Amino acid sequence: MRLLFLAALAVCCIPARAALPRQSVSSSHQFVIVCDQDSARVRTTTYCEEVKSGFLSALRLPDKWKFPIVVNLRNLPGAGSNPASVRMFEANQGLKVVVDVNLAADLTGVHLGQHLLSALILELAYRDQSFMKQGMEYNPPPAWLVRGLERFLETRDSGADASVYRGLMASNQLPSFANFLAEAPAGMDSTSLALYDACAFSLVQLLMGLPEGRPRLAAYIRSLPAGGDPAAGLIRNFPALGSSADGLEKWWTLGIARLSASDRYRGLSAEETEQRLAALLFVKMTVGKTAEEKEYRLEDFKSFMGNRQRRAAIFRMNENLVALSAQANPLFRPVIAEYQEIALDLLRGKTKRVPPRLQSLATYRETIVTRVDEIADYLNWYEATQMHACSNSFDGYFKTANELAAPPASRQDAISRYMEEVQDQTE
Repeated sequence: MRLLFLAALAVCCIPARAALPRQSVSSSHQFVIVCDQDSARVRTTTYCEEVKSGFLSALRLPDKWKFPIVVNLRNLPGAGSNPASVRMFEANQGLKVVVDVNLAADLTGVHLGQHLLSALILELAYRDQSFMKQGMEYNPPPAWLVRGLERFLETRDSGADASVYRGLMASNQLPSFANFLAEAPAGMDSTSLALYDACAFSLVQLLMGLPEGRPRLAAYIRSLPAGGDPAAGLIRNFPALGSSADGLEKWWTLGIARLSASDRYRGLSAEETEQRLAALLFVKMTVGKTAEEKEYRLEDFKSFMGNRQRRAAIFRMNENLVALSAQANPLFRPVIAEYQEIALDLLRGKTKRVPPRLQSLATYRETIVTRVDEIADYLNWYEATQMHACSNSFDGYFKTANELAAPPASRQDAISRYMEEVQDQTE
């Protein structure tokens, strides 16, 4: 009965005089893919189930769908400028969610995954609502939720890119929480859209990280039909956020700061360690009656040993060295430890052996960086020029693997071009 009902839904989208397009039903029976090309229809059916599986896994929900989702892949020249859209309305036997993709339109920047997530969110939000009359308005999913979930599913294996959030914090471009919720990504340039996507992803990730965050995010989605202030909706569904706008703003800022430091467990390369270490070997303090701030190199310690602020400045430098040692390349850890010993000697006023020790450390640092570069160059040279002796034992395997990995001949029809773009987005 369900298959007959879904088939009827797909037929309802076809003009009376048009040829009956082919369709496929997904493994969960929720998606009906309407498309004339067999390979495109099958690939889209598989992709829909992959997106749905990630969506349910992210929110820790069972698969208890109530309303089907129809995906129309049509080639309709001159049908309008909107290449893809999601709509929902009441059909004869309940709500119906439809994703329309016009393959004849300009599909640049169109992400099928976003439209599928919008359809899944709509179905979950209105699953237990009263039926809608034809033409009645409904609340579409917020853009930050759709785009944030898409990024979450894309990066669930690799994790967040902490450098993006460090850039936000360093450039002071983090929008206020209220302004971010009110923003619409439509019409943004590429830079603004990248910033918006980073904030959307961080919000979704932070909400999921709260106590019972994933089930509460599902509850927030179910509350979307009620509308209202988005910040108030989040506070109602996430008690851990507190009850005030100021508390929400503070949570937002601290959450972004925490994400910016999420990769600190990863070690630095020798070159990265050298760059950070070189930037720390300076002492800043104010001098003169004008309290002008001056920066001294550690090698010039004789110039600031008489300054009363030297102890506080050296302490700050030593704290930074301790923090760097946690991430430093193992080759540099003895070097950093020696710089910490020198800092303690300067605090005690023991400066007799400091100059030769500093010179020895500078020479050793230069040697490390040079040797690491030489090793990398040698390995690259050896791989490129010296690996001539091959056993040929695996030639048959490599031949078969290359044949299996070779892409099929590219087709230039509209459906094939669109499916190639979908594949690029999922890889």
